Amino acid sequence: MNFKTRSENLKLILKVSQNMQADSLLPLMAVKEGKRSFWDGLAIEHAFLQKAGLNLNAISISDGRGNSDADLMAPSVTVQLLRYMSSRNNSEVYLDALPILGVDGSLATSVAPDNPVKGKVQAKTGTTTKYDAINGRLTLSSKALTGYMTTSKGRRLVFAIYVNNVPIQDINELKQVGNDLESICEAIYRNNLTPIFVSRLCSTKKSTVFHQNPITNTVF
Repeated sequence: MNFKTRSENLKLILKVSQNMQADSLLPLMAVKEGKRSFWDGLAIEHAFLQKAGLNLNAISISDGRGNSDADLMAPSVTVQLLRYMSSRNNSEVYLDALPILGVDGSLATSVAPDNPVKGKVQAKTGTTTKYDAINGRLTLSSKALTGYMTTSKGRRLVFAIYVNNVPIQDINELKQVGNDLESICEAIYRNNLTPIFVSRLCSTKKSTVFHQNPITNTVF
């Protein structure tokens, strides 16, 4: 797989959110290093995360797509990983593959065409649900929006917003959680909010778990 093919493959995974393609990355990574198995790919990923300086005790990964019950990552670690990815020499390839809010990929129709936050956020969504049989409803195990934003005042932010373990009745409520995440992004953009103000803003949303990071220009 040449460089152009890899970059297009990354767009398929991130912009389109193709889970099967994401799972295929692990064996492909192994092949690139002269190995061949899924487990070899996980070992390579482990070494990469370690090199990035992340707290591996705050990470649990068992596949490529990230929606297994065993796939867990603290918001603070997600922010650290995003910052590391943006500092790499080939960061433009990674950033170019992320969906742009209101423009393309899985975020193409997330905001109205005249919304000022359109085009100001590069981020990836993630959603995992389970069926709650006794209550005949779904449990939203996790829904996240993580990435980068340029605010109305020109601040460059890295953010990770998680909603975890929320009972939902139907697909409309699931969509509403997604809308809430995008509304948070709009509020941050419009008001050039600091992390502590964002935390206060979201404290009234019963379904939203939101944390603040003391690192300047970082929200998660």
